[in-house]
Amino acid sequence: MESNSSSPSNTSTSTTTTTTTTTTSTTQTSPSSTSSCCKNSSSRQPHQHVSAQHSLRVMADIKDIDEIEKHSKYMRLAIEQGYIALNEGEVPVGCVIVHRNGTVIARGFNKTNIKKNATRHAEIEALDSIYLDNVNNYNNNNNNNNNNNNNNNNNNNNNNNNNNNGHHQHVDLNGIDIHSEDLLSECTLYVTVEPCIMCAAILQLSKIGMVYFGCYNDKFGGNGSILPIHNATCVENGHPYNCVSGLLKDEAVYLLQKFYFQENKKAPTPNKRKKVDPDTVKNNEKFNVNNNNSNNTSTTTTTTTNQ
Repeated sequence: MESNSSSPSNTSTSTTTTTTTTTTSTTQTSPSSTSSCCKNSSSRQPHQHVSAQHSLRVMADIKDIDEIEKHSKYMRLAIEQGYIALNEGEVPVGCVIVHRNGTVIARGFNKTNIKKNATRHAEIEALDSIYLDNVNNYNNNNNNNNNNNNNNNNNNNNNNNNNNNGHHQHVDLNGIDIHSEDLLSECTLYVTVEPCIMCAAILQLSKIGMVYFGCYNDKFGGNGSILPIHNATCVENGHPYNCVSGLLKDEAVYLLQKFYFQENKKAPTPNKRKKVDPDTVKNNEKFNVNNNNSNNTSTTTTTTTNQ
């Protein structure tokens, strides 16, 4: 008898429980919930393309005074780069990259107008400077040393040639090997404005260790404002990273305000429409109506006279 005790009421209860579970799951993945997660990473739920281990923190949550001062020092260097961009007529975004030993290994500012290339953002300029500028400086110094050695004696010249036969040359910057594959994973990037979606993806591919930014980029932000690219796992060969927002954000906003409130000499000449007084429009309309009525009356009179 007990084996046949599964009554319809028990079946109904089981169905209700299943329905409730399905509803809860649907609520967690609704578009509205996902949208709010982009603004507040603390409530972000892990899903197919997001890693909860790499979050977006707010600078206000950091209470350690020494830590705040340390990061503020480097952000001020990024702001200095932003002022250089401002003086060049560029959108004032500045960036620095700092190694974990405290060495600033790269600086950059927005050069989209200077280079006539929309991709030359501050982060890209800083990343390029690590490899291009440092390698060029190393090669120039190496060539000068070789020339001096050539003038001294042939033995030193032969030794230098033997040392330079290898295709891979290690370039040290205060003891930092810029050819190391793990270089950027040991670095923190400071930028005055939240990286755009493009830059956020490039920082993933570059294996950056950490990112601090000043103000949000509410149109193209790739670190949480629009898309959380910093912790997306869908980027092929990407390496998600942590980031902190709001570091010296008031100074970053002020820098942007100075640019947008001043005349941009490099901007295209706009086709300005003349402002028209609404009262003038009404008077013109009345004049046109009266003029049309007068013309119609004159035409009628002429026709009658001819008849």
